[in-house]
Amino acid sequence: ATGGSSSNPNNNPFGPFTNDKDAAATLGKSYFHTGTPNRTSTVSISDALNPAIPMLEADDMVYTRVLGRGAKGVVWLATYAGQACAVKKLADLAADADDALHNLIVESNLLFRLQHPRIIGLLGVVVPTSDDIALVMEFMDKGDLFECLQRTKQPTNAVGWAGDKGTYALHVAEGLASLHTRSPPIIHRDIKARNVLVDSAKGAKICDFGESRTRTFEETMTSNVGTARWIAPEVLINEDYSEKADIYSFGVLLSELDTHAIPYSDSTLEERQIMQLVAVNRLRPTFSPDCPEQIQHLARACMQADPMLRPDATRLVRTIMTILGSFVTL
Repeated sequence: ATGGSSSNPNNNPFGPFTNDKDAAATLGKSYFHTGTPNRTSTVSISDALNPAIPMLEADDMVYTRVLGRGAKGVVWLATYAGQACAVKKLADLAADADDALHNLIVESNLLFRLQHPRIIGLLGVVVPTSDDIALVMEFMDKGDLFECLQRTKQPTNAVGWAGDKGTYALHVAEGLASLHTRSPPIIHRDIKARNVLVDSAKGAKICDFGESRTRTFEETMTSNVGTARWIAPEVLINEDYSEKADIYSFGVLLSELDTHAIPYSDSTLEERQIMQLVAVNRLRPTFSPDCPEQIQHLARACMQADPMLRPDATRLVRTIMTILGSFVTL
């Protein structure tokens, strides 16, 4: 793959990955509970980071062009020791800069823990100053899934799903299974096509873990996060929620894979109206007429009103594999 990282972490210029999951979990968890340090906090970034994360030299990073930009951060295409990578930095005038900094630290610790083929890989971090950090991640040469869907118009029937669409759906489900089967489970909280990166050789990987959180079995999540059109009803109405909120969002992502469009883009409703109707379970994304019934059935199962009735991620993987197997034999 163009610009991709080596599959063997010990053969890349960023150095070997140290799999110190317990230390990472402890640091990440303590950082959640101690709150967000402000720019003058005595808690340094280095103290909040897992010490096993490779620290890369800022002077050795060569920035090429901007890959993406948001209110809180910007992602650059760069090279480090001659290898292409993606670097996520704070925006110069980031909204809620302290919160953005906190999210990058959280994301660093989580990504280091989550070394998995379906999760974007963290190669290291750059800490140029005491109140700044940049995440250095593997480069995915096809960009995010939303962009891929805009560039290509694959068939919406079984032929399309037997190809890249089905593969990407399976890869995202495998990534969710990796998150949700951890102890404690990790909830991504913002699953959508924009937060899935695609590579011509490595397939699809989940990215953007700034909003992700661990969940113990003694606590539930209540904060309203995520992107409105992908948010589960229980999250919209501020009820307790679990990793099943990610499953709902995955069902919405299936509609993106089918239609190549943002959910509800065929509706004349305003954003607030959409959220209100979703919250009371009167509205769900639409699918193309020739989208395979198996895919539509799976999406409906994922988007059921009762979170307990939604399949878990492990079952999602098995179901998608079965569906794709049936398409191959057509």
